[in-house]
Amino acid sequence: MDADDEQEGITQISLCEQTLYGAAQNFKYLDKMCGIIIHIRSGLNVQESKNKLITMLEDVFRKESVEIKKDKLQDKYGMQMTVELERKLEVMCNLSEVVLAAGREEGIKEGIADASIQIARKMFAKGMSFEDVCDVVEQLSREDLEKIYREM
Repeated sequence: MDADDEQEGITQISLCEQTLYGAAQNFKYLDKMCGIIIHIRSGLNVQESKNKLITMLEDVFRKESVEIKKDKLQDKYGMQMTVELERKLEVMCNLSEVVLAAGREEGIKEGIADASIQIARKMFAKGMSFEDVCDVVEQLSREDLEKIYREM
């Protein structure tokens, strides 16, 4: 779902049978298979959602300590904090941090690649030799630099 950071929503996705060729299969349990996508907002200054599940998920995934999240789940949502629930909350918080770190790492790599392409283009535009550009712009493969050179 490509909603922006200020929008929220819950969408159900279901499978349905559509025979495109041959005899229909009539899958008995196909209607039992579905998924739900919950879009939570990442904006810090958004008004609390009217949907309690979205509000709770936004609280859980907010960048706060696990202790604050535990307190919110108990006080705001009346959840009994068991050892199992604490463990699951910590796993979920750690998972969200891993996902954020992976996203940052991916963004950094893309930024370096984009900057390397721009540098290579400028070097070619200034008449530098292909070999000199290869020596300086080590982040790009020789094939990528050849493609950039041909596009100039």
